[in-house]
Amino acid sequence: MIFLFQYQTGTEETYESSCPEGLWFANQVPDNACATVALLNIINNIPDVKLGNELLDFKETTRSLSPIERGEAIDDFHHVKIIHNSFAREIDMLESDLSWKRKQAKARTDARKRKAGPSPNKQPAKKAKLSLAASNALPNKETGAKTFEDTDPLSNSLRRSGRTRKQTAKYQEVDTDDNADVTTTGLISEEGYHFIAYMPIRDEVWRLDGMDPFPQNLGRPEDGQDWLSIVKPALQARMAQYAEGQIEFSLMAVVQDPILDDRDALAANIQSIRKVELALDKKNPEWKRFLHHTVTDGHDQKTCASLQAEQKANGAIEINGPNGDEKGDEDDTQQPKAAESHEVKTEQDRPEEGLIKTMSIEYGISEADIASTKIPDSIEQQIVEGDAESLLALRTLLVTQQAGCRHTVRDEMQTAESDREQVRLRRHDFKPFFSTWIASLKDEELLKTVVAKTKTRAK
Repeated sequence: MIFLFQYQTGTEETYESSCPEGLWFANQVPDNACATVALLNIINNIPDVKLGNELLDFKETTRSLSPIERGEAIDDFHHVKIIHNSFAREIDMLESDLSWKRKQAKARTDARKRKAGPSPNKQPAKKAKLSLAASNALPNKETGAKTFEDTDPLSNSLRRSGRTRKQTAKYQEVDTDDNADVTTTGLISEEGYHFIAYMPIRDEVWRLDGMDPFPQNLGRPEDGQDWLSIVKPALQARMAQYAEGQIEFSLMAVVQDPILDDRDALAANIQSIRKVELALDKKNPEWKRFLHHTVTDGHDQKTCASLQAEQKANGAIEINGPNGDEKGDEDDTQQPKAAESHEVKTEQDRPEEGLIKTMSIEYGISEADIASTKIPDSIEQQIVEGDAESLLALRTLLVTQQAGCRHTVRDEMQTAESDREQVRLRRHDFKPFFSTWIASLKDEELLKTVVAKTKTRAK
């Protein structure tokens, strides 16, 4: 899990004297990346987690590095940097670029001064006006977005980002000299926000804070004890440090995307149908002629042969041949007639429609996914031991189940798309729109009227 809180200076932290062997932990070297570092510290300690090629290569490459070296590797990790910055607003990117340029200029100035030596005649301090635009970009509380800045080639110091102070948009007269950092000096500020991770690793619970030199071991759960019971006192102790009513905390769980399991289930279903059909081809090459005789009665899947036997026993109609011609008593009026139905048929009512038996771009299923999946042992046993009739019934069941699998995958894909749209709107910078809108109201001499109406409604 990841804990977000408002960082306070002066808090004492405890941690190990070194990073334990086999535990992946990185320091936070790049600015504004505490949440990304927390995520990387988590996923790189989950056994058998499915990672993409970029993350897998990064994990293997950094396995033998120290925490500070891993932090520097994150700073150079272009793949993650692009994803991280994609959540930032445009104003965050612009302010981050401005901050980076100022730091570069200051670093070059400092380097020249060190090379030239101390100046015999130090100039008096200058007066300067600073604005928010000259300060570092801050983490956005709503989006959590904060841009990576490229590593300053002239500076080797560990950077602070999650714990950067939040500046106010206010001018203030300050004394500066040539060695002052104009991006932060003289601004009224309050503490920023920070992300840290908690997770169980090899039967022990660890706190992984990228701003600490090494991780902290919180203890080992007793038999039958949940690892969250170890984390709970640590979180309570942290929250108790804040004033009453100060509840700016967030707790987030890192879980596997459910669509991965849903796609695995769909791939296993496709593989199962393939194997059942291969077995049917060997036992009765004409099995496809009987497909449209398979009916669904509640949750029981019945084949043409089993239905025919049941109807014979009950003295009802007899189904002959693949075309389903009916034979019975000569008085057709004695035969039961199917009630007319005007119900809207769903995909589950027509399971053969949309059936997938190969790769599908629409559902994100590749041939490699299908080939590598393992079907349930119970289905394997039925395929080996079943006759044509039981295999046809099994296929009917699998086809019906696939309709549900496809529906579930589509739902998750739509949810993911909805989440992406929410992120897009959340990181969109509406400031230019509002500035233009207010300016237009002023030009049309409507601004005072709108403000007056707003005040009246507020009363």
